[in-house]
Amino acid sequence: MRDCILTGRGEDLTEAELLELLVSIALHRLDVQDQLAELVRRFGSISRVFSATPNELRRVKGIGEAVAVLLKIVDLIRSSKAESFQPSKAESFQPATSRDTNHQAVFKDLPLFRDLPEIERAKDQSTKVTTEQPAKTIAPVKAPQTRPGPRGGTIRAVQDLIWKEALLSLPWSEKFEDLGEFQSYIREHLPQNSLSTRDRYAQTVVRWFYPDGLKGLTAEVWRHYQDTGLAEEILRYRYLCAETMAGAIVADALFPIGENASIPDSYIAQFTRERFGSEVPGKTTERLKANLRKLGFLSLGKERRDSLRPLAPSATAFLVLLHFRFSQGHPGGVEFRAMASDPFWKYLGFKSEDRLRAILREALDHGLIAKYVVADRIESISLRYSFREFAEGRMRL
Repeated sequence: MRDCILTGRGEDLTEAELLELLVSIALHRLDVQDQLAELVRRFGSISRVFSATPNELRRVKGIGEAVAVLLKIVDLIRSSKAESFQPSKAESFQPATSRDTNHQAVFKDLPLFRDLPEIERAKDQSTKVTTEQPAKTIAPVKAPQTRPGPRGGTIRAVQDLIWKEALLSLPWSEKFEDLGEFQSYIREHLPQNSLSTRDRYAQTVVRWFYPDGLKGLTAEVWRHYQDTGLAEEILRYRYLCAETMAGAIVADALFPIGENASIPDSYIAQFTRERFGSEVPGKTTERLKANLRKLGFLSLGKERRDSLRPLAPSATAFLVLLHFRFSQGHPGGVEFRAMASDPFWKYLGFKSEDRLRAILREALDHGLIAKYVVADRIESISLRYSFREFAEGRMRL
């Protein structure tokens, strides 16, 4: 899409592709489909997206100040050419063959497109808009930088773990209710000199660690417990949920290995190759290892060989996530087998199901759960509190 603009073929792009390019410029990310779909769903058409107020735009999840400013700049420019600008129909995007040529000309001549900054995009990425149904969503033909693996997984670029920035965000999360304002605050207060770096880091912090907003897991645990150690365990869990390759390595490749065991150089590369495909780049593997060192799972020793580092996960973190996973709306029950099949406890660093059983018995003794019983070889757990009640009560073991 960028090449179309730079080579004077902007008229070949659909309206949806133009909007995608605008949003990706502001967000510096490869995949902006969720934001685009929500913009169109909420406002009904591209024309109405541009004419929305900044506050209306920022109410859309993932749309912050940078996107709102860029869209309003375009709105001002197109308003100056109102006579030649023909907005698209409210119910659908128009295909390239039926779009108004004046509408195309307005976008083609925008000064914004004359000297675009370099933006990383997957090779040959393309996006199509269906015209068979009203355009409530924008569906890509293929996702950027991903490739199906033999077991249904995907290969994609891996970012460096921004751990210090995640820790900095914890006390800041108490100041806000609006996620867009929170992201803007992170961008303005991170220590990096580059605005584009701060912007990218702010987006990543929100995406990785606050996917359910400022009333979700990370913010609630910090707000009520004010415990940095516990918060780090929650951040570790959040990252491994967000980055599925790293999560799979922890839960399936590292979990069976004994603590302090030396890990062969080829072990993780072989695992990712078998799990996700045969073309995992070497840099991807090395970055995954580096991120797992930051999380505390690996330790780089002599001859630059990794070993499995023993962690000391807390019983409180396990109970917090047990309630978060299985007691969201109201207290409920879960079989131990079903709970153990969820990798959340492996993400914390636990190595044994027997350790979980010991925590559950202790939690029962302290009244933190309602029941933990074994009947007919079935272990079942009954929770006394919802997640919110557990967190607000600052319950710990």
